[in-house]
Amino acid sequence: AEEKLRTIPDQIEIAEFHYKLAIAYYQIKQNFLSLNHAKTALKTFKAHGDYIQKAISNDMLIGANKLDLFRFDEAEQHYKQALKDAAL
Repeated sequence: AEEKLRTIPDQIEIAEFHYKLAIAYYQIKQNFLSLNHAKTALKTFKAHGDYIQKAISNDMLIGANKLDLFRFDEAEQHYKQALKDAAL
């Protein structure tokens, strides 16, 4: 699927793919793979202001991954960012 992803011109669709893959990896406790895909998606969603809800969800997912990896301070930063973005 990732090979075919290169043929898709829509950046949001690509970000959605990475976000869904990040969720799938998180569910099977592959935290590092999940983080990689979530960070990729987050960059795109933050670059497009209309997708703030997706950016918030991504920050929450990254926070959850970091919490599982016992990186508590980093997880807290992502949760706080999600809370800040949600207040806008």
